[in-house]
Amino acid sequence: MTNEFYQFGLSERRRLLADVGFVRNALRIWVHPDGRSIGEGVAAALTDDAFFRFLQIEPPELDSDGQTNPGA
Repeated sequence: MTNEFYQFGLSERRRLLADVGFVRNALRIWVHPDGRSIGEGVAAALTDDAFFRFLQIEPPELDSDGQTNPGA
């Protein structure tokens, strides 16, 4: 049984944060040049939908194994 609210693990969320321009500081807070910031614990706790709304991007497509599908 899969959890539909949490398909992306912390390592994938960290990669996505970095991909959209966030940088992690010494306090493990991710900051963006536009002023947004998010703690790593909060980034892990947000549901996928809320996390992607915060990033202001569309969620990546997942394949049948639950892996991101960059070609979709």
